[in-house]
Amino acid sequence: MGSQTYRQFACLAIDFFYFFSSYLVDTYFLSWVWVVVDWTDKEYSYFGNTVSVTMCSLSILTGVIMRVTHRYKFLQIGGLAVRCM
Repeated sequence: MGSQTYRQFACLAIDFFYFFSSYLVDTYFLSWVWVVVDWTDKEYSYFGNTVSVTMCSLSILTGVIMRVTHRYKFLQIGGLAVRCM
């Protein structure tokens, strides 16, 4: 196998672990919000749905931006900064 193949496997591994970790964090984050914030069931449902719709919308927008500009590093760094906050 060439070095290009190793890079592809590395990209796959990084993407898998990033995707997997995001679902773990999202599960605990929504549970934490349920316990800590004093919201009704309706407000909590609105919050969870808003988070889901926002993430889906931003992922489509980000994909379009990457496709048009053919740049991804500034979006990755910005996304990681937002995620760390």
